[in-house]
Amino acid sequence: HSDAATVLLDALANWDLRVWPAWVNANYPGRDWRCTIDRRIAARIVDGERCWLVRYLAAFEPVCEELASLFEALAEVSTTTDRVKALHEIWDTIWSWWELDRRSPHANYRDVWRLRAALLPILPEGAPWPIKETSQLLWRWIKEFTDHPAMADHCIRFLMSSNWLAFPDAVRGVLTVLGDDYPAISRESTWVVPWLEFLLVDHPEVAPDYIGSLQRLLDALAMAGNPNALSLQRRMES
Repeated sequence: HSDAATVLLDALANWDLRVWPAWVNANYPGRDWRCTIDRRIAARIVDGERCWLVRYLAAFEPVCEELASLFEALAEVSTTTDRVKALHEIWDTIWSWWELDRRSPHANYRDVWRLRAALLPILPEGAPWPIKETSQLLWRWIKEFTDHPAMADHCIRFLMSSNWLAFPDAVRGVLTVLGDDYPAISRESTWVVPWLEFLLVDHPEVAPDYIGSLQRLLDALAMAGNPNALSLQRRMES
């Protein structure tokens, strides 16, 4: 049964590699298929069949944003020590692909936010992800997306999933991604004001060296007309 299942998955994956990019261009709505096949292929990749990653990176080159689902699946299935180790090794390949592909003339993604976010995988609950390697992955992503406020919510989500939200370096990381384009931050980040409330009101002891920067960010967002920032500002002043 195991051999038959492997042969069947091989056939389905080969069909997917050949057909999906064309279907996407035709707006084919088969998202359940995408999620299912990506989880199956992701499991095989982290279990040692890395040729599948290389094949997907190549076959999906014309529709690169569609790889976000596979990248997310790689993280979701990495719940054992061996798979986590494999994932961190695999991620170097993914970053090398990204660094080449983002400079490509064809790189006109329709879902660029999801693809960028997928480069920072969310940790599955309880998974044994090593602190050093995971921290390096985080800071590589932060460096890539410095001054990209649209990515800040994903950064905060990652920090929450890793239980790193209440650390000074985490504050520095989020501020780095947010940058200082306050109208853009107000427009593109939904979680920035709740994050500020967490640090300024609920847990000011977390990052005392950053309190001034956080307060200035809140004031700037309020001046930019952000209603949530204005509400928090009034509550803090009352």
